[in-house]
Amino acid sequence: MTQERINEGLVIITKARKNKRNIFQSLLNNGFTNTEASEIISPLRSTPEKTDSKIEFKSNDTEGLLQSSGSIRTLEELLIAAKVDLTIWRVKTYEVTKWDMARKDVNKDLVYKNGRVEGIAKDSGKANVKELFRVAVKLERIKAIDTTKELLEYFKNELNSNINTLKWNELDEIPANPEKKYCLEINIADLHIGKLSWGEETGGENYDSNEAVRLFKYAVGDLIEKAPINLVERILLPIGNDLFNSDGSDESTTAGTPQVEDSRWQNTFRKGCKVIQETIAGLAIEIPVDVVICVGNHDMERSFYLGEYLAAFFKGHPNVSINNSPTLRKYYRYGQTLLGFTHGDKEIKKNLPLLMATEQKDEWAATTYKEWHTGHLHAELDDEIMGVKIRTLPSLCSADSWHASKGYVGQTRGAKAFLYHFDKGLEAQYYFNL
Repeated sequence: MTQERINEGLVIITKARKNKRNIFQSLLNNGFTNTEASEIISPLRSTPEKTDSKIEFKSNDTEGLLQSSGSIRTLEELLIAAKVDLTIWRVKTYEVTKWDMARKDVNKDLVYKNGRVEGIAKDSGKANVKELFRVAVKLERIKAIDTTKELLEYFKNELNSNINTLKWNELDEIPANPEKKYCLEINIADLHIGKLSWGEETGGENYDSNEAVRLFKYAVGDLIEKAPINLVERILLPIGNDLFNSDGSDESTTAGTPQVEDSRWQNTFRKGCKVIQETIAGLAIEIPVDVVICVGNHDMERSFYLGEYLAAFFKGHPNVSINNSPTLRKYYRYGQTLLGFTHGDKEIKKNLPLLMATEQKDEWAATTYKEWHTGHLHAELDDEIMGVKIRTLPSLCSADSWHASKGYVGQTRGAKAFLYHFDKGLEAQYYFNL
């Protein structure tokens, strides 16, 4: 395993420890094999909390020098013993040197008697040899340390320049129609705006942020055409589930796994905001739209920022509601149907029915039909546990170089819509396949 790969794993471990997550599982969730994860973690586990090594760390605004002398013998041991924040620092170069320290071997036959030490000590003629090590690491500071502050500043500027809450004042609330008893859920999961896939490398299709936006619009239009829209009284639009391919400004997932992006984060964030904003506004001309923000493992922070952007943009709109609560799991009730939304990377699937019953006691008791809708796997899967449907949604994005190299290819790329009757639950499913 290359040093670059080890450094990538150490960044993930650092973030996992900050968030009090299991470090081994965090590595697996970010594409490391069991062998790779064990190889990275093994020296960390062998590092004592207290060490007899002398550790020195000097730094400035751009670089740092970390050194140890004593029993610490590897780069990984030193990084963990010195508690280096690998979200701030990146290993540039390092070297390990070793020497032996010898001293006389003395056989001691001593006793403590009447407050005195008595006995003899003899030189055996041999020497005790102790191995000592020096580990020296040159570090460089990662650019854009405070990415959250940077993103929030950009977000605030976008709001100030683009949002006028008075523009909805002339709109009227769409009146209820007793003849319309359906809710249409349009669920486009794992779009990964910003992901770059080169077809010649992956054996699949080219994919970038422009293609992601195009496919999103195409899928929404196609699914709307297939549904009996004249009978629909509400549209449910789950947004997120890795809508964006990365978090922060360093082109990595929330946990720190580097991604290959097609452009700067400002560009992809702006494209995501624009396409979702335009979609909601277009749908809400004739039908009320309920938006549920469901964060993913690639874009936990950025999806929340998108939700705040949408909440501000549509503030005062009589026919748009935005649920951007910070909870990972969201719920939505329509008549006799209770829907749960989560990305699917954290919870154990078999626990989802009990989670719904625990977190939504009143709605659970008042409804007949229960479903969970998840993403993350980029493949369509349906299951049923204790009467609760658990549906994993497909993805429109193509495999990137990493997924292709691991053989994660061949899934049908697509999106889905679900038509729910107010009293009878799910009556139809609609597919958009590439």
